[in-house]
Amino acid sequence: MIILIEILSFSVRPFSLSLRIFANMLAGHILAHIISFYGVALLTNGFFVVSFFIFLLLVILTFMEFFVSIVQPLIFLALSSIYLEESLSCCVN
Repeated sequence: MIILIEILSFSVRPFSLSLRIFANMLAGHILAHIISFYGVALLTNGFFVVSFFIFLLLVILTFMEFFVSIVQPLIFLALSSIYLEESLSCCVN
């Protein structure tokens, strides 16, 4: 029974890791979409100063998303190699 649980654990880890990376990147895109939607709504209603600050916020958010797009694959690679090493050492012992 423990062997089946371990096999399931090792097979689910890459899926959960991929899902976590997908959720991190999707959250940034959704946040940018929501902020830009309200920025355009404020711009069309004549709030030019507020929409300028929203534009600056979107520029900062874009740089943060760029940083996340660099860091997330590195985390994925590191955790994948740790999981692979852990699963191979389990089979050798």
